[in-house]
Amino acid sequence: MGYISPTGKIFEMQDYEKKSMFSVCAFADGKIFAITNIHGNLPIVINIDVNEIKLLMDLENYDLHFAPDIMLSDGDDIYALELAGNRLLHYHIAERKCEYFDIECHRKSWGNFAAFAKYRNELYIFPTHSDEAVRLSFKLGKIEIKRNVKLINPGYKELFMLDKNKECFSCGCALDNIMWLFQKQGNLAVAYDMKYNTWKNYELAI
Repeated sequence: MGYISPTGKIFEMQDYEKKSMFSVCAFADGKIFAITNIHGNLPIVINIDVNEIKLLMDLENYDLHFAPDIMLSDGDDIYALELAGNRLLHYHIAERKCEYFDIECHRKSWGNFAAFAKYRNELYIFPTHSDEAVRLSFKLGKIEIKRNVKLINPGYKELFMLDKNKECFSCGCALDNIMWLFQKQGNLAVAYDMKYNTWKNYELAI
């Protein structure tokens, strides 16, 4: 890239970096895959070996209106949850193909998810404003969606669910087959076992 002056070089580099900014990404095939925050949610891939950013062109079924919230990778596949909570994006790296699945987790324009994980052949979505997890099973090349994964004992439910805008969980962390879910306020912690589809509630001291 040729720049006429130092001032021009700084300006152009800042503009380039601004257009390449992204808030979430996934690492797969030795590269970083992301969707830019500015200028139309453009899909990009970053080759970290040569510090090169490329626009992913001609992706089948890619929707420029899709803004990601959480992304994860698994082999040749990348999964992303939509910021608004409406859809799941499944991107096949080798096939350069995108698929979308309705997950019905929309409650607000953003902040709809506490955690996202994959265990074996299933994806687990933990919404912020619900006491249920969404489980997506891959069978015969299709995704089966289940919404009946309860996470809270009946005695706890009344503490959160009276106000539909109140968060059940704020964040989560997966350790092997256990997903730990925590609140922003409150003393409830939930350990959900993705292997056996069981859960246990814990009351924290504070």
